[in-house]
Amino acid sequence: MHEAVGRISQTLAVLRVLLVIFIICLAPVSGRAETVWVDDANPPFMYGKHGQVRGIYPDLTREIFRRAKIPLTIRAFPLKRVMKNAASEKVSVAGAYRTPERLKKYAFTHLIYVEDLMVYQRNDNAVPINNIDDLDGYVIGTVRGWNYGPRFNEHRNQARFEVSEAANDKQNMKMLAMGRIDMVIAIREAGNETLRRLDLGDIIKASPEPLFSYPTYIAVNRASSTTSLIPVLNRVILDMRKDGSWKKIVAAALSNPFLHTD
Repeated sequence: MHEAVGRISQTLAVLRVLLVIFIICLAPVSGRAETVWVDDANPPFMYGKHGQVRGIYPDLTREIFRRAKIPLTIRAFPLKRVMKNAASEKVSVAGAYRTPERLKKYAFTHLIYVEDLMVYQRNDNAVPINNIDDLDGYVIGTVRGWNYGPRFNEHRNQARFEVSEAANDKQNMKMLAMGRIDMVIAIREAGNETLRRLDLGDIIKASPEPLFSYPTYIAVNRASSTTSLIPVLNRVILDMRKDGSWKKIVAAALSNPFLHTD
């Protein structure tokens, strides 16, 4: 009899614990708004326009945090400021590459996208691009403050090619069209959108295959309490991929009328 009562008491205790966990899961997981910064000039991924922050990464981030019930503020700044000041300002970054250096300051979610870095050249002066060795001896247009990965950095440090830095893809594509640089490295969607806006699609083309492909993440500042909720964010990211909402958000961001007006 005493054993049966003991088992019932244990069962009730477990049920009480499960009920508390269930109630916690139903409630907002954070009362403090998380601040996330993005690049303000990298359409269609992220950009600021008419006082609003738009693009694939802001739209995905908003839905991820909404489902996780975490209040969110998204702000857009020039990339150089984002990468230089985000850590000291104790804010997070959406659409970031994961590097050993950044792991010291940020905790990373599951990947939210994979960026293909293409090599853009003038149609009348293009050479085959199969790997990074094919960039040797040329002047390469890059975006100031952007990290193109360890292999690119290694070749750059060895001075195997010359780098010309600009504020954004738009400046680089203009330089390429005028023949002031030989190539531009840009993310496929962003590079193609820039060519469309500048009406340079008949002059400049992308390499058939990407030079590199890099996953991107939401980098949560380790000074933020949200780091403890990364498992919640990761579960939401997986759910969004399973239920199809991830693809819908990306498609909507790519077709947003805001994107196609200057």
